Amino acid sequence: MRGLLTRRPVGRAEPLAEARRGFAFTLAALVVVASILAVTYLPEGLVGPAIHARQEAAALLWPMRWGFYTQPADREFTVAYRERGGGFEPLTPPNVEHQWGLSRSVYGDSVHLVSTALQIPASAWHDCVATDIRDCSPVLANVPAVPVPSRLPQACGPFVFAVEHPSPGPSRQIRRVAAVDLAC
Repeated sequence: MRGLLTRRPVGRAEPLAEARRGFAFTLAALVVVASILAVTYLPEGLVGPAIHARQEAAALLWPMRWGFYTQPADREFTVAYRERGGGFEPLTPPNVEHQWGLSRSVYGDSVHLVSTALQIPASAWHDCVATDIRDCSPVLANVPAVPVPSRLPQACGPFVFAVEHPSPGPSRQIRRVAAVDLAC
């Protein structure tokens, strides 16, 4: 009697074997899809013109690159710089300290930064087209610092605010700058 109750139905595979087959199929499907997507990122010189045409078609379906997750697409953004030792240091640390864009703590800082930047009068902003804030030093040399109440935690004193625009590659294009004196 005991053997009758523990017997499995005829034609039914072991549940563990079914799970293994399902896992193997899913893993194989993911490897195939990942391989196809990986080919879309290879340079034309490596894959040839026929595959490059397919890469362009795939980019219509999956247009994102890593910059999609780490940079605003076409929006201007504000960066605050503190002058230190003859150079400029961004108030928001570089991407390395924020896991190359994966840490979202910068967004909390950017709320305070933008609310402070909105208090800067329009007359305090000066055009400066450059890729490095140091190139805007001649523009800033003739501009008095505008007093602005600080909404940034632990940021007081002279700062340079820059409105920047993303450009292809790792660089950014500075559009406008303002010299401010943040009062705490």
